[in-house]
Amino acid sequence: YAVRMNTEAVRLRSNPSILLKIVEDLADRGSTFFSSAKSRPTQEGEPPGPAGILRQAIIDGVISIRPVENTELLEVSMVSRDEEEAKTIVNSFLNNYAAQHAVERTSADMQMITQLERHCEELRAKVLAGRDRIHTMAEEWGTTDLDPLREMELQRQELLLDELKQIEIRRMRME
Repeated sequence: YAVRMNTEAVRLRSNPSILLKIVEDLADRGSTFFSSAKSRPTQEGEPPGPAGILRQAIIDGVISIRPVENTELLEVSMVSRDEEEAKTIVNSFLNNYAAQHAVERTSADMQMITQLERHCEELRAKVLAGRDRIHTMAEEWGTTDLDPLREMELQRQELLLDELKQIEIRRMRME
C-alpha cells in the first residue's frame, strides 16, 4: 500500500481540481487564510491567486500531507496560530479528497456495470441463438430427443445461462 498511498498524497497535494474545490470551499466559509497568508509574487510580479497561496503553503510545509505508515490513511496537518481555521482547512482537504475519490469510484463502478451489462447481453444472445439452433434441428430431424453431441451443446447453454445469472448478481451488488 505504501506506493499507492504516496501517490494519493502527491495527488492530494497537486491535483488542480481538488485544490480548486478546496479554495472554493474555503471561500464559501469566509476563510481569512488567503488574505492573511504570506505569499510570494508570481514570476510576473503579481500576487498569486488563492490556489497559488494554497500550493505555496504546501511547499513551505505550512500544510503537510503524508501517508500514515502501514495504513490506507493520509494525514493532513497544518501549522497555524488560528486553530479553528486550521481545522477548517484540514477538513476541507479531507472532505474534498473524499468527495473526489467517491466521484472517481462511482465513475469506475458505472463503467464496470456497463461492461457487465454488455457481456450479459452477449451471453443472452448466445443462449437465444443456441435455442434457435436446437429448435431448427428438432424440426429438421423430427424429434427433440438429443444425441450425445446435442446434449453437450445444451449443457453448454445451461452453463452460459448460469454465468449470465452470476453476472447479473454481481451487477446488482455493485448498484
